[in-house]
Amino acid sequence: MRIKAKGIGNLSSPIKNLLAFILGSLFSVLSLEIILRVYYHRSMDLNIEMFKYASKLKVLTPGKLPGHKHHPNKEAFLMGAKVITNNYGLRDHKNLTPKVESIRIAFVGDSFTFGWGVNYANTIPKLLEDKANKTLSCSKRIEVFNLGVGNYNSSQQSHLYKELKDLIDPDYTIVLHFINDSEPFIASRPNIIEKNSYILNFIANRLNSKKVGNYSDYYQSLYSDDTWNGNKASILQIDRLAKENSKNNFTVFLLPELRQIGSYSPLIKTYSKRESFFKENKIEYYDLREFLNKKSNSDPSKLWVSKYDSHSNAFANKLISNYIFKKMSSRVLKACQ
Repeated sequence: MRIKAKGIGNLSSPIKNLLAFILGSLFSVLSLEIILRVYYHRSMDLNIEMFKYASKLKVLTPGKLPGHKHHPNKEAFLMGAKVITNNYGLRDHKNLTPKVESIRIAFVGDSFTFGWGVNYANTIPKLLEDKANKTLSCSKRIEVFNLGVGNYNSSQQSHLYKELKDLIDPDYTIVLHFINDSEPFIASRPNIIEKNSYILNFIANRLNSKKVGNYSDYYQSLYSDDTWNGNKASILQIDRLAKENSKNNFTVFLLPELRQIGSYSPLIKTYSKRESFFKENKIEYYDLREFLNKKSNSDPSKLWVSKYDSHSNAFANKLISNYIFKKMSSRVLKACQ
């Protein structure tokens, strides 16, 4: 009996070693996951914060477009700022309800409109709303609704605008068009590990950062496609939807890559292609590039959220909101009558 027991013990040793290795590895992975979660609890790392944004605030949509939206009535702390969504998933402290005796502005865009890296009070739509109500002599409340969602291209923006337009019933529609809003739509359905694992995303982001080429070349490639990867048609759809009601004004503000706002930017031809499209289609637009270059004294870093994140900061957002206010204030006053 002792010999048999000894034989079983010898046979089980490799299995025990394997189990010990597996358990040790799992413990190490779980420990590292916890460490990363604690370390990046409130970070300014763009990639990690974008991952947290997708994990905590975004929900996949059943149809192809828009692909994802914000969870309604959610709260998260991202890139140094508290983010709260309302009953329709918009970044707003007021809920979206049927229109009653107010002037409404639908503000469409991506992460710049959303207000990445700034507090709610410093988002462009909120700054515009506050200035309009404080400055304009209007008997009605002026409401600006932030339809900005991070990583949205124009096709996704158009889909969300169409979904919410009748409820918002805007008197004025604004699109803040960033240079990469012409990106193709690529459906993404991450599994539960991809959506929630800090380790996996930390490794993936570090590997991808080494593969990323020159961003100027990338943006130029987006506009080499005559349809802008299908996004031209979506902009025209927003234009049509906005003008279905004759009272609804529609204006586009062209936001440049904030690392390339100077006169000698390699993106000059790309910016020109974008302008030509709006001009040819008789869509009112204003280019913010020269304005921002002048206001930053040709130092674009003054406009950034951080050294490694060129999203617009509170200073830049105030500049942009003031610029937009000057261009649209007379029409908002007209709507007050």
